[in-house]
Amino acid sequence: VDGPSTINQDSQPRDVLGVGADVMRTWIRSVHCRYQPMAYHNEAHAAQVAHICVYLSHVSGWKNIANPVQITALVVAAFGHDVGHFARTNLFCAKTWNTISMLWNDRSVLENMHAAICFSLITGEADIFECLETEVRSKLRSMIVRFILATDIKEHHSFMSKFHAAISDPEFLLSPDENADDAALVRFEENVIMGGELLIKTADIAHSLLPWQMHREWSYRVNCEFLEQGDEEASLGLPLSPLCDRSNVKLASGQAFFIGHFGKGMMQEFSELVPKDSDMYAIVEKCLALGDANIDKWKTEEQMVDASKDTLEIILDRCGRPSVDRLYPYHFPKDEVLARVSTAQCLTEVSVMKPHRYID
Repeated sequence: VDGPSTINQDSQPRDVLGVGADVMRTWIRSVHCRYQPMAYHNEAHAAQVAHICVYLSHVSGWKNIANPVQITALVVAAFGHDVGHFARTNLFCAKTWNTISMLWNDRSVLENMHAAICFSLITGEADIFECLETEVRSKLRSMIVRFILATDIKEHHSFMSKFHAAISDPEFLLSPDENADDAALVRFEENVIMGGELLIKTADIAHSLLPWQMHREWSYRVNCEFLEQGDEEASLGLPLSPLCDRSNVKLASGQAFFIGHFGKGMMQEFSELVPKDSDMYAIVEKCLALGDANIDKWKTEEQMVDASKDTLEIILDRCGRPSVDRLYPYHFPKDEVLARVSTAQCLTEVSVMKPHRYID
């Protein structure tokens, strides 16, 4: 492909970027191999979040309101939103004066790292921006960063307050007419981006509203990361962070709070984007019902399973091991030479980035 074709409302991300399938695939594989082999924050989580983001954009109708550049930003952000994650929280990074806390001054440090790694890979054979005009490139980068930073759960309450206030406006996400002034256009664009933030935030924690077997495994996996963080905090003589104490594991009450407050809470806000008389609203109701069912099932599960000694190996024995087979839609030579890149190597790649060739 020589460059992006004329962008219209029906354009797909590949049309917006204007690069060939091999360039897109090379960037995706570059992101893939920089996800670490963690219990929860791994490449499977990234793929699930990307899938759910796109699905929710259809269910809500957001894809029909957003422009192709905004849709492309959401998809790229979903793939890269946890790249390089090393199974520790922002709080842990701040307490230990981790390198990324020094670089990003204790503010959404993991999310800033994910965004930086994501962009450090847009180069060479993986340069998915190479065909873009300067204005489109700048807008795309700005939105990708914003969508990734939106996944910091510490900002949950402030975002929800802001979003709830926005949707109280009867004109929220209503396309401005051709006579609209600049202020109305800016407000509409901001509302669309806010809608995208809601999608990626909802997708990021959507396992709480999945069928029990999927939700159960993801929950044990994230609990495993918390407990391993607590082990390291104990070894360093630090106070244990919330949810990280092996002597005080309460999955039933913890999951009831998480599902009710975060999972269902996000979905209930998301439901405001879905017409109540549409077939799609039944999907929202099903998700909410699954959340309630999962809360009930944890009460029984907690009585049968002691998760306080969990490791990833124990969880794999309990929930089943993933297939070792790789399933790709078509042959791609770089799939044969995948090598994991550590988080430390990722940060080195970020630190040695040179001014981009886009800059004169």
